[in-house]
Parts: sequence; C-alpha cells; structure tokens
Amino acid sequence: LKDNYIKHFNSIFAELDEDGSGEITLAELEGFIEDEALQAFFAHLNISFDSAWEIFRLIDADGTGSVSAEEFVNGLLTMKGDARNIDVKTIHYDMTKQRHVLSKFMIFVEAELRHIKAAVVAA
Repeated sequence: LKDNYIKHFNSIFAELDEDGSGEITLAELEGFIEDEALQAFFAHLNISFDSAWEIFRLIDADGTGSVSAEEFVNGLLTMKGDARNIDVKTIHYDMTKQRHVLSKFMIFVEAELRHIKAAVVAA
C-alpha cells in the first residue's frame, strides 16, 4: 500500500515539475493546486489544505524554497490521514523540551547581561 502511494506521489511530482529541474517551486505547485484530479487524490488520502503555501511550507523540509521529489513524497506520506494521539503527544513532548532548553538559555543570557552591565558600570 505504501509503495502504491509512493508511486502516485512520484507521478504527481513529475507532473508538477514543469521545468524538469527535479524540484518544484511554490509557483509550480500553485499552478496545479486547483487541478480536480490532484484535489481528488489528496481528498482520497485525507490530505486537506487551504492553499498551496500551506502544503509547500510543510513539505519544504530543508527550507530552500524548492521541494525535491524525496521531500515531496515524504512530506505527503506524513500528512496522509488524521493526526493520531501519538502524533499530538510527540509534538507536545518536543515543544515542552524546547521550552525547557529556551528557558535555560534565557536565564544564561540574563546572567551574562547582568555581568556585562556590572563591568561597564565599574569601568
């Protein structure tokens, strides 16, 4: 089943890649976003989207502004279906961990700024 999805996603990618560069841009995706066949295929996979930009930013894993076939296929595979409880829990865990790291960093920065301010005042 997964192999079938990969074949379909690669086929869609080839159609979207109008210039044959091996990557698609937002403009290329926007050109097909209203395509009924593409919309139907995404609906069949329970992939919903409001705009090309929403899809593009989610599948542009490396943030380069263009999407390779691998990014496209992997991105769509991860969007397929509804969010599961485990997915939500994973996101919550990651966000909690990042908040903790950021909090420690901010404490460090505040201490360093106090140290710099004290050095400047003493000079």
